[in-house]
Amino acid sequence: MARGTRHPIRVAPDLVELAVRTWLTAAPAGPIGVACSGGIDSMALAAATIAARGRREVVLVHVDHGLVPGSAAIGQGVAAWAEARGARALVVEVRVARRG
Repeated sequence: MARGTRHPIRVAPDLVELAVRTWLTAAPAGPIGVACSGGIDSMALAAATIAARGRREVVLVHVDHGLVPGSAAIGQGVAAWAEARGARALVVEVRVARRG
């Protein structure tokens, strides 16, 4: 890609928030849950939802499947991030049966 050329997939945070606000116009009033893996895409969605709906109306939900080393720390990080912004977080641990 030529120097100074913008990546075609780059999305501005303002556009993400606009999309969330648009979607929320059809959502019922009250708290809304946001599934949050801790990855950059779900964190961007969480931030946009908090900005659009208000921190008291957002609950981040992280499911720790325990499939990767350090997965508990990811859930703790999601919870800390939410709490630092005044939102709630629910971290649910599940055990996945391994085959073999």
